[in-house]
Amino acid sequence: MDEIDYGVPATGITLMPITPDLAGTWLTEFENLCRPADERHIERLADDMRMGFWTEGLRHNSIKFDQNLALVDGARRLMAVIRSGETINMAVERVITQADGPP
Repeated sequence: MDEIDYGVPATGITLMPITPDLAGTWLTEFENLCRPADERHIERLADDMRMGFWTEGLRHNSIKFDQNLALVDGARRLMAVIRSGETINMAVERVITQADGPP
């Protein structure tokens, strides 16, 4: 599997354990293009993670980075991982956004 800095896959999608430390690194090291934080939603996700109800895997939306390693989807889930203190398996992928694709 081709990987680049901080464990983000160079291409495609992979299922990987997201630790609170890794989630924090991704949120601080990469540009965040996601919607603004919703504290109530993040706390609900963190509660589910703490209680063992979170089964991310490939069933839910993945954590998505664009070609330039900007975070385009999943910031709230990463914030919830930090808040919960749990390691959660999540799908992580690199996607080509319209701005990155051919003209």
